[in-house]
Amino acid sequence: MSLDIPSVAAMLEGPIKKEKASYMVSGRRSWMEFLDKAIPASKRANYTFYDIYTKLHWDISAKTSMQISTYHTIDEYYSPIPEGKKDKIIHWANGMYALKLSCQLGEKLFNTTQVAYTHYTNKAHADILGFEADPYVTAGIKEVSFNSSFNCHFNNKVLMAYGIKGTHSVFSNINDDQRTEKSDINQISAYYENKFSLSSKWNIQIGINTVIYMPKGGKHYSNLQPRFSMAYNWGRDVVSLDISRMAQFYHYFRFYGMDFPTDLRMPSINQFKPQTSVHTELGWKHYLNGGYTNASIYYKQRDKILFVNPEAYYSSENWKNFLLEGRGESYGLKLSFFKGWEKISVQAAYTWSKSLESYTGFRKGHNIPSLYDIPHVFNSTISYRLTEASAFSIGTQLHSGRVIVNIPKEPLASMDELYTKRYPFSYKFDIGYTYVKYFPRSGNKLTLRLGIHNILGNPIKEEISNFYKVNLGQDCIPYGGIILSF
Repeated sequence: MSLDIPSVAAMLEGPIKKEKASYMVSGRRSWMEFLDKAIPASKRANYTFYDIYTKLHWDISAKTSMQISTYHTIDEYYSPIPEGKKDKIIHWANGMYALKLSCQLGEKLFNTTQVAYTHYTNKAHADILGFEADPYVTAGIKEVSFNSSFNCHFNNKVLMAYGIKGTHSVFSNINDDQRTEKSDINQISAYYENKFSLSSKWNIQIGINTVIYMPKGGKHYSNLQPRFSMAYNWGRDVVSLDISRMAQFYHYFRFYGMDFPTDLRMPSINQFKPQTSVHTELGWKHYLNGGYTNASIYYKQRDKILFVNPEAYYSSENWKNFLLEGRGESYGLKLSFFKGWEKISVQAAYTWSKSLESYTGFRKGHNIPSLYDIPHVFNSTISYRLTEASAFSIGTQLHSGRVIVNIPKEPLASMDELYTKRYPFSYKFDIGYTYVKYFPRSGNKLTLRLGIHNILGNPIKEEISNFYKVNLGQDCIPYGGIILSF
């Protein structure tokens, strides 16, 4: 049971038949909404969720096993309406159902084959979108997939992997007539990967993934995605280099602070060309006694990214006529540190980064910050072990504000005024206490977590108002959890 986003969770796991079959069932459920009748309307929970995960595992033989797994989750956001009632204004649902077969085909060859069905649904109340639909506007994705992968362990220095995957996807989106429009996509991919050690110091990994993308009634695309990485070890130090080229056949652009069915969520059809990127990263890691320190620099280029010209908000034309294609780049430095002593442990991470985009038809092609551009991010945790069973911790989060993209109701004299302001620099300090009790005779374990988020700081107001309703004032959010394992 937890208090920060109030929820209760449980997991059951055990054998069905000893050394032959087993099961696992786990789930979570928010509980604050059950107290709504005793709470003033302004204080009631406005975010609820539940999820459940199940797994059945069966060892058919010493070399063959089968697994059936399911996952289902629903998140809903509510808003008070007249006469003291609540109305569900946004609904998100995800589901996954999979059958997996694993087998050993030879002394060194292993295969895993899986068939799966997944779905995603996003619904929003028509009134808040200004639509005439009754009562909800809906969008979503459904997908059936098959993949089979092979792993060959020649020896402890060479590993080869290869496989194929096929998917059939159906995208449901809202068109300008406020109707659901469906797009069918078939996709086939194959990959090959080889990991090997040249010596005790050198490790190399090379691979390639090829994709054939076949939308029904649209242009077909094919794409090669090579990747390469190597690492050099000496003593307690490791230097690594990673280079990869990726392609994404799915475009997503959010118009509001939350996911809505009217967001641009489109496969690569016709004018929606696949987005490609090349990522290069150089890293260094040094192992300490009881810890490590890590540093890396990276550079990423993106092509065929999409952007909706803000002029679309002031026009009655199809918003797709205002789509712009552009390029982007991001680069940065990442540092992390962990060290544990007898009673104290320290963990910290800092990232400096820039993420820029440019579009020929917007602001004369000059660079603008991307929606994910957060130049400075710092997180740290200091824990002190009070006893063998308990510990006290202090957490710190500091990060730059994101770019403000709110479009004013009236047209601006110049679009150069957009993407120039940011939300304030955000920081917060949390405190926490953890207690763990083992029961040797029964094998049970009790874990207790208590603490306060934002005991000092200025957290993002949207996150506080949208997802938390247990508030001590000044945005202080208590959290707690009780876990009993048996």
